Amino acid sequence: EADNAAGALLEEFYTMSNLSMLLNYHDTTNTTYEEEYRYCEELGVEVQNALTKLNMAIVEGDFAEDYREWVGDYYFESIKNSLLLNSDAVQEFKKERSGLSVDYNQALSSMTLSADGKEYAQDDLIDVYYRDGYDTYRQYSIDFYRQNATQFTEYYSRMIELDKSTARELGFASAADMYYLSYNRDYSVADAHGFIDSIREIYGPLVAPIFDIYVEIPYEQVSI
Repeated sequence: EADNAAGALLEEFYTMSNLSMLLNYHDTTNTTYEEEYRYCEELGVEVQNALTKLNMAIVEGDFAEDYREWVGDYYFESIKNSLLLNSDAVQEFKKERSGLSVDYNQALSSMTLSADGKEYAQDDLIDVYYRDGYDTYRQYSIDFYRQNATQFTEYYSRMIELDKSTARELGFASAADMYYLSYNRDYSVADAHGFIDSIREIYGPLVAPIFDIYVEIPYEQVSI
């Protein structure tokens, strides 16, 4: 019953959080939507920490094996992994990281590309595609990020610093290792490479003729 009650509360919170995100993305000029989204993102860190403590009580409790039998091995192991990804010690890192994500999205909506005597927002570039074709659209997209590279770099650099600090505090060798664990994959890196090789072997010959028509690089030179 406690697990179901917690699940219902989480569902309600994440429903509201997703709604705030969609409203903010729909109108990034609305400061109320932005404040609500920012609040939910920051509160989400606290919610995850509270969930971690609940999960710790479950997997370390007297009925852990009963719970494993109820939810299954995969889900139970994913809960154990989640305990390694959160703690009070990294809460402020994660809150700042969430805030930066909001800042980034807000900035992205106001960034523009100066080209041909006009100013293009990112949303305007799809019009370039229909007006001038893929090659021009592709070049404009590249130029958009080049012209705004300084601001993008500021956000990314700080996000990377926070990820590294979080990983280090949690005992991971790198941020990559931390994120990899969060995926809860039940297969290895070698398994993934084998799967990709199978795709290339089976489907490669089928898509190569189509690929060569639309892309300048021959299919054989592409690394999946």
